[in-house]
Amino acid sequence: MSLIFFINGNKVEEHSPDPEWNLLWYLRTKRILYFYIRAPIILIDVVRASQCGFCTPGFVMSAYALLRSQPTPPSLAQLEEALVGNLCRCTGYRPILEGLRSLTSDAQAPCARSDCCRKQNGPSADTEDSKPCSDRQMVEELFDATSCAPYDPSQEIIFPPELLEAIAAKTWLPPFSITCGDVDTAHASADHTLTGEIHLGGQEHFYLEPNAHLAVPEESPICASLKGVEVRMKHQLYKALVRVSGVPQMEQVEVRDVGVRIGAAVTLTQMERKLVEIISSMPAYKTGVLAAILEMLKWFAGKQIRNVASLGGNIMTSSPISDLNPLLLASRSVLHLDSLTGGARDRVMDATFFTGYRTCDVSSTEVLVAVTIPFTTQEEYFRGYKQSRRRDDDIAIVNAALLVRMRGDHVATANIAFGGVAATTLQATRTMEAMEGRRWDEQLLQEVTSSLLQEVQIAPSAPGGMTAYRAALVPSFFFKFYLHVRHELSKTMPSVAPVAPHHQELLGSNKRPPHRATHLYEQVPSDQPSQDPVGRPMVHASALQQVTGEATYVDDLPPYVNELFGAFVLSTEARADIVSVDASAAFAVAGVHAFVSAKDVPGERNVCGEIVKDEEVFASKSVKFIGQPIGLPSVVTQSPRCFLLGSMTQCPEATQARVARALGMPANKVVVVTKRLGGGFGGKESRPVVASVPAAVAASVTKHPVRVVLERAEDMLLTGARHPFLGRWRASFTSSGVLVAVETDLFSNAGCSVDLSRGVMERALLTSDNAYCCPNMRVTGYVCLTNLPSNTAFRGFGSPQAMLVREDIMAAVAAYLGLPEELVRERNLYKDGDRTHFRQLIENSTLARCWRDVQLQAQYARRREEAQQFNRTHVHKKRGLAVVPTKFGIAFTVLPLNQAGALVMVYKDGSVLLTHGGTEMGQGLHTKMIQVASRALHIPAAKIHIADTATDKVPNASPTAASASSDLNGEAVLRACTELWNRLAPYRQKNPDAGWDSWVMAAYLDRVQLSATGFYATPGLSGFNFDTQEGTPFSYFSFGAAVSEVEIDCLTGDHTVLRTDIVMDVGKSLNPAVDIGQIEGAFVQGQGLFTLEELRFSPRGALLTTGPGAYKLPGVQDIPCEMNVTLLREVGNPKAVYSSKAIGEPPLFLASSIFFAIKDAVAAAREDERFQHYGDEEAAIVTAGEPLQTKTVGSSARLFRLDSPASAERIRMACNDRITSLIPAPVPGTFTPWDVTV
Repeated sequence: MSLIFFINGNKVEEHSPDPEWNLLWYLRTKRILYFYIRAPIILIDVVRASQCGFCTPGFVMSAYALLRSQPTPPSLAQLEEALVGNLCRCTGYRPILEGLRSLTSDAQAPCARSDCCRKQNGPSADTEDSKPCSDRQMVEELFDATSCAPYDPSQEIIFPPELLEAIAAKTWLPPFSITCGDVDTAHASADHTLTGEIHLGGQEHFYLEPNAHLAVPEESPICASLKGVEVRMKHQLYKALVRVSGVPQMEQVEVRDVGVRIGAAVTLTQMERKLVEIISSMPAYKTGVLAAILEMLKWFAGKQIRNVASLGGNIMTSSPISDLNPLLLASRSVLHLDSLTGGARDRVMDATFFTGYRTCDVSSTEVLVAVTIPFTTQEEYFRGYKQSRRRDDDIAIVNAALLVRMRGDHVATANIAFGGVAATTLQATRTMEAMEGRRWDEQLLQEVTSSLLQEVQIAPSAPGGMTAYRAALVPSFFFKFYLHVRHELSKTMPSVAPVAPHHQELLGSNKRPPHRATHLYEQVPSDQPSQDPVGRPMVHASALQQVTGEATYVDDLPPYVNELFGAFVLSTEARADIVSVDASAAFAVAGVHAFVSAKDVPGERNVCGEIVKDEEVFASKSVKFIGQPIGLPSVVTQSPRCFLLGSMTQCPEATQARVARALGMPANKVVVVTKRLGGGFGGKESRPVVASVPAAVAASVTKHPVRVVLERAEDMLLTGARHPFLGRWRASFTSSGVLVAVETDLFSNAGCSVDLSRGVMERALLTSDNAYCCPNMRVTGYVCLTNLPSNTAFRGFGSPQAMLVREDIMAAVAAYLGLPEELVRERNLYKDGDRTHFRQLIENSTLARCWRDVQLQAQYARRREEAQQFNRTHVHKKRGLAVVPTKFGIAFTVLPLNQAGALVMVYKDGSVLLTHGGTEMGQGLHTKMIQVASRALHIPAAKIHIADTATDKVPNASPTAASASSDLNGEAVLRACTELWNRLAPYRQKNPDAGWDSWVMAAYLDRVQLSATGFYATPGLSGFNFDTQEGTPFSYFSFGAAVSEVEIDCLTGDHTVLRTDIVMDVGKSLNPAVDIGQIEGAFVQGQGLFTLEELRFSPRGALLTTGPGAYKLPGVQDIPCEMNVTLLREVGNPKAVYSSKAIGEPPLFLASSIFFAIKDAVAAAREDERFQHYGDEEAAIVTAGEPLQTKTVGSSARLFRLDSPASAERIRMACNDRITSLIPAPVPGTFTPWDVTV
């Protein structure tokens, strides 16, 4: 049996393929390196969007697939939908969306601000901010879109004719019919078997034996979701898999009298397209269920999943959090089943259909053929609802489907189903019965609310956690449905009062406005030479390789001859003694070559640690956390080839030192090479050694090359995360809000070892003032040991946690005094001449300018009033605004790390090879170093190439961290290049017109050294001594400010970031495109920190959030709808290379503006008496313009605790109302929670 396929028009034939191979693994192991992406959309604007590049090919191919799938240019909304499911940690998505915008029908001029000066008749005021963009010394274009070649469909690669001929000749046949009926993913669950007869092309017959599993569709060798999870994650093996795509009975969509019959193998994408056609051709009243399904599909995973998942698969997996099953259950959809032994039967989906967790009322010999989704009548009303952690591509926390059939203004029948509240999709049968015959009025609402809370009870220890929140969502969804039905009834029935204006906000679906953005930066002087790239938006040096898929990462390195693959044996206990280690079961597995453990790393060689030696390479006598490495079985790989050992780390020197220690050899015999990282952000500063050191030990013991690749779940178990913090504070202040004294205690969860936790806490202490002056301040840090994975560095290094505590103080002071938060913050801002709490002088401060400019740019005063007016006329949706500053000290707080080295080599042909101690992880460090060298050597950037970072080129390099890498390595590169330029001075003077190449050759002929090293140690630093409370820890400070506006749904906790404006001081930017990309990426990463990302553990210490299914990052539809970034103009910095400033970490904290905008919106809900009364119309009715009745300013309405992240759960539960008051708090000690947030 052979598999034939084509990549970029190149034919590949593989004999005896393994069905479990995936394409990525195949290309890596078979070394088909020339198969890079050849998508015509690789334009210069897309190239500029790439940072680390690890996710870039996924975005490119998603956009390419969209472009090829339709004859006309897609809309921007379609582009956003196509990108859903692709995650990015670097860019913040904005540059990707902007880069691909030119391919859409919404392509527009770069400036997208709703209040753009170009859209005004004239300046609104005589201020610098109101001047047209063209009148400023500012530039908004980061690239010239006109330089991009237009998309030309005629240049596309055609579908290979050889495959078309093979399909026509039916040389490879799927089943075309099945005697017992039709087959689908329906029986993809592990406890079902199937026996039946398959007809291939009407001629060949095969019989399905028990345990044969059915798969759809063409794109997937196994069931898209369930089977993929079970095979890959649960290591489930199946005797047989049958692909059923091509069976006509299972792929048909038919409109019938009672409804739409959809084949069980129809993919969700196909169903989506058909439903659009059907709904557009029918009266709206008939398509209530179909419209609800279509709406739900917008939030059902990503398009890639919908392309392969089927309707039948969703039903038969019987997931209690399925998005579709509640809709099918509430609508009483009909399943058409067939069996070779029992014949055909129809089964209505009702309260008895789901019999238990992931089980249903279908026998093991039956298959699902099709599903009939009924039409609704004019008397029926139907809606579906879903709430998840993230807006897009996320599983439901709770979902619901509700149907009522009315008789006049009374309920004839009701059907209500919920997901995410029990082990099965649940019908609220008691509530449904109680509703029959009742009038659709306020009393019904109140009684149904109470009934649902009684009937749908979620035990405090229920799987999934968030039990009070899930309980609150149940009646919250019903309230929305109540308003919808009431609104529809009031159109034709005078007896039904119209929905109050302020409740009509809940009638429509959530529609996110199209994304838009602007970016402004100062243009270079007119007399700057054109070949001088400093200050220009030069494209990322590796972007083209990253966009085309040619860029290689650690697992792309080809296998070595006789390579072994190492897989960790990890602890399953959080705190336990090791009685013995028995590897006999591992050696019983074919291919296992060795088992490496603590016995192979004797004595002190097994002891390790970044600062304190409190860790082990392999656990020897006891374990400290679930996931701690105990051993490393090494297995012979299947495809031996050549192999280059490397480590993707931010600190090659640390890896070199740890490996040398473990192997008992000097560091000069260990070379660590780092080409590029797929993102870094601190997490790869110290923790990569948990994989690299065991791999090196295994290679030393076995005398074979060893590859260790961590699965995502293993990675999150082993490498730790950002430190959780707890802050406790006391503050005194004047009546005008000026701080007098602040005392703060900070507690960090270090995990099971010190690692970098002390350094993280030290920076937290030093930055706990954020941007505010206080004459009397005491801050104390406590690093707490726990039996959890060791937490580590992450972008900000403790600063965001500590700064959030200070901002909480500022917000509380304002609330207590009844003053605007922005006023209290402004009155306490640092100014030149002030000293910090560690006595460092504030100088060259641009904080006041950033603060003023961002409010002008954001039109803060006007929009604050507009938000208040919105809140007066809306009850269940509220808006909030916040403006937040940032001050971030630049330098390593560990003094010796503030040094860097570089090596610059000039070859006889004039080309330049540059290497330095920093690592490239998408932040554009290599690109900036090329720009520095280009200016210093007065040559085009094209002449300069940067070699991989390696410990045999630059020794003792500091980590690429602390936002200081451009400063440190840039000065080192500058010094090396300056030395070379000075050596060429005699030849420049002798022949000034000869040019670079001639000067280089002349120097070579005169035996002048054409290589130079550069070294730089940051001057003026003394570090900070916490014992004597003396020292200068920072070289300078970076400043910025941001305004964010949000809208929250008080009934669900969902929120939308409507707009963010940022002004950032980056000095004289080395590269505006890179710097703006860093600002946007850091901001969205901070958005995840403050609104979404949570680590959850079981009570026994097992990490539950071990992958993207449970740990949620911001997605493409979570970022601000409008995002405007301005680099502060006419500023410099005498303390860094070419007057630039550090940019990696400082902008991250500005995302707290979203957190405090959310808190502002929640406070508006808590102040609104109408919201507290929930559905009480008499208390809630208010006419437009009528004064809003609020609680006393300065009362508990605004003084409340909101922990970070401000997740949907926390937002909803902070919006106190009648629903939350009816949910009893469980008594501590009477239950064991399912999860614990630390």
